Amino acid sequence: MSDQGGPLPMRVVLCEGIHDTAFWGGALARLGATKGARSPYSAESRGYSSRNGAFIEFRQKGRKPSWSDLTQELIGAATRATSEIVLCVDLDLEGDAPDFVQARKERKKNLLEVAAGIQLIEGKKHSDCWDKDTLSAVFPLALQSTRVSMALWGAAGGAAAGIPQKQTLERLVCAAVVAAYPATARPVSDWLAGRPEPPCRSGHEHKAYAASYMAGWYAGRDYQGFFQAVWEDAKIAAQLETLLQATGAWDVMARVAG
Repeated sequence: MSDQGGPLPMRVVLCEGIHDTAFWGGALARLGATKGARSPYSAESRGYSSRNGAFIEFRQKGRKPSWSDLTQELIGAATRATSEIVLCVDLDLEGDAPDFVQARKERKKNLLEVAAGIQLIEGKKHSDCWDKDTLSAVFPLALQSTRVSMALWGAAGGAAAGIPQKQTLERLVCAAVVAAYPATARPVSDWLAGRPEPPCRSGHEHKAYAASYMAGWYAGRDYQGFFQAVWEDAKIAAQLETLLQATGAWDVMARVAG
């Protein structure tokens, strides 16, 4: 319960689809959150409960979530207490050494501008709401302060066998599997390199890599289940946590779960 006797401010994660939510679910469980909580605002809505009892809800957009989606969530937070809103997207770059901290800093202007048309209390300007320590924006609203953060999917490091180059959730997961079990990398690379044309280059090579690990070592789980299963292996989960810490996403997840 909040200090005012009502439900604790909820936490909202905006993401593309079920693979993101499956992955988030495994991370939240590792961080101590529990599945199956019911929204205080809708009997039909289920999600997770944070360690202190706040409701965590995923908003699956069926597409890459946008800055305007963030604005709509902030508008909703004026009447439905929300302490955390996270925009979760693939970094989507291809390169040897992306700087995830810099990538988040470069999105500062976008994060601040989602509140450009929203009334903030205490005469605060949206442009003055940046928290440089967490690389997020904290907006004082009528019900509470709401933090808006980004979780960028990807994994630092250069090209390597068994790991797709495009910075996505799939790269992150494949990199963790390879770090935990190096012998899995070469069979996956050889299999993918040996596909005849077409459709060797589908435009979704990152998904082909992840699906190969799923088929080779997690055949009892579907593609969605694969993104949960990686958290159930202690060695892979430890590598995932390390990789997420390097991109800054782990700190965001920890705030949501706390």
